[in-house]
Amino acid sequence: MGTTLYSKNYKAFIKAIGNGDNSIKDVINKAKESMGLIAEELNIGRLESVISTKSNPVERVGYNGQDVLYQARAGYDPDLHSVEFHTGGGTKMVMNAYPVRGHKWDDEEKDDLQFLCANFFSILERARMSNILNNAAFTESMTGALNINGIIRTGMGMLQKGILTDYTLAFFNIKDFKFLNGEYGIDRGNMVLRGLVDKIFGFLIPEEQIARLGADNFAALVRNERVDIFLDFLNPMTFEVAGGVNTGFNRRPDDVPLGPGNATMSTFSPRTEEVKEGKVLKPTKIEINFRVGLYKLQPGEDVGVGVTKANSALRQTRIEGNSDVVWFSEEFLDNELNAKKSTFKFREALDNREFVVYYQPKVSFVDGTLCGGEALVRWNQDGKLVSPMTFIPALEDDGSICELDMYVFERVCRNIRSWIDAGVEPVKVSTNFSKLHIKDDDFAKKLIMTIDRYGIDPKYIEVELKESACYEEPEKLRKFLSTMRERGIFVSIDDFGSGVSSLSLLKDLMVDGIKMDQSFIRGIQSEDEKIASSEKVVIKNLINMVDELDVKILAEGVETKEAAKFLKGAKCDMVQGYLFDRPKSLDEFETLLRGDRKYSA
Repeated sequence: MGTTLYSKNYKAFIKAIGNGDNSIKDVINKAKESMGLIAEELNIGRLESVISTKSNPVERVGYNGQDVLYQARAGYDPDLHSVEFHTGGGTKMVMNAYPVRGHKWDDEEKDDLQFLCANFFSILERARMSNILNNAAFTESMTGALNINGIIRTGMGMLQKGILTDYTLAFFNIKDFKFLNGEYGIDRGNMVLRGLVDKIFGFLIPEEQIARLGADNFAALVRNERVDIFLDFLNPMTFEVAGGVNTGFNRRPDDVPLGPGNATMSTFSPRTEEVKEGKVLKPTKIEINFRVGLYKLQPGEDVGVGVTKANSALRQTRIEGNSDVVWFSEEFLDNELNAKKSTFKFREALDNREFVVYYQPKVSFVDGTLCGGEALVRWNQDGKLVSPMTFIPALEDDGSICELDMYVFERVCRNIRSWIDAGVEPVKVSTNFSKLHIKDDDFAKKLIMTIDRYGIDPKYIEVELKESACYEEPEKLRKFLSTMRERGIFVSIDDFGSGVSSLSLLKDLMVDGIKMDQSFIRGIQSEDEKIASSEKVVIKNLINMVDELDVKILAEGVETKEAAKFLKGAKCDMVQGYLFDRPKSLDEFETLLRGDRKYSA
């Protein structure tokens, strides 16, 4: 090797392109600025670089670029000398070099050129790896989205530049994602998460961001004027996965969709064929829906504030009767603070029997008579009845809800016993139980012991589980249901139709009754005739199918005579709602039991 590359110009060139934390583009730009220092000594007329890198979890889009690093004013001869470099990680560089016009390189000069290009490639690869390491702390490895630190850092950078204006923070998660994992397996669940992020990346425009905050929780920074479009984009979202073992997703270089803002991000392409016993199985379509909390960032606020407030709004979507999309209100934080205070007072309130049970009547559509009741809990705080929505979510979060549920159930059994002793024929009374009970192996035993302690017939008892409980511990749930059937205890599913695979529950789980999700009832009571008409078709078919399975069905939240008339004509078994009656105190409900029990809408 000659001494040319040991010159001051060569050292200055290497120093210029190698200093600092640079990206590949930074190194290339610095090379263009500095190449003249060494190009004349090496008699380079033109030097081109063709560089490509593969995507990875931190860099979702690989680099592909062709640049002219240097071209002499004197021109160049077409005597191409090309050198190529690559790594096992997928980085590839081709350097096309041409001698200055009138010069022909000898072998020693070609060796010098090779050495220069090799050092250039080494610095490029070091810059790429340095960027990956620096960004790994701010990137969620499985999906390639930002993590919580990443979106806060990115937002802080936008705030400092004065461009974090007119943005909304969306905090969202997948409805019943635990069911997806249980039904299709964790591997397919992960595929859905990766595919979801790929799709959202394709949707976002420059400066908009997506972050995965753990499990199926995500945060997106979206322009205010695009929030409605984003919500429409999310709900619903459909994926295809193979019917059997996890076949994975192929990420190909040509799978790069153009988003609405020309945001190029790789999308997923499922390998949907699985061969089993010589047959190709068809892929399974999975449709997912989201709960979304939204907060419009105010001037000067950072993304961390947005995440906190949007998450508060998201928690509101889990409250019964609320929409799946909720905008933040300052009162949410006050309510949450009060709810947390309630959890501190819970133990004392339970000991002092401050929780009282109300009963909401259930009415038979067959003859219009009282046919059951639902036990509802209220908290009597200093003579004022507090709505369960102000304390139930907090008790659910810390697990205290299980004690409250058993307290309510014990009161129900005691009241039934007292009615029987007083010569009053009870009706079947349902008690709501949190999904947390399913994890308790002694749940069934506790219920049976309470029933036996009061010596009441199980025909008066109904155990009501929310549909979401059916997705948590499927094997434990089946065991629980089997025990309930053996003892003749009626089990129903509340909020039926709110999950991602409600109909499969009727096939997989032998329950005695279902309570239609209130969204169906709101639909048929809608002023939009098209919505009301389509909901009626769905409800009619649901009732027919449930009837063939010998499962009782109840409609709750009925508030109009028109809805009641439709449901009766559709052969719905029972109804519950303010059109018929409001929740009653113990004495008021006993008065109903002692009366003729007749209702008319």
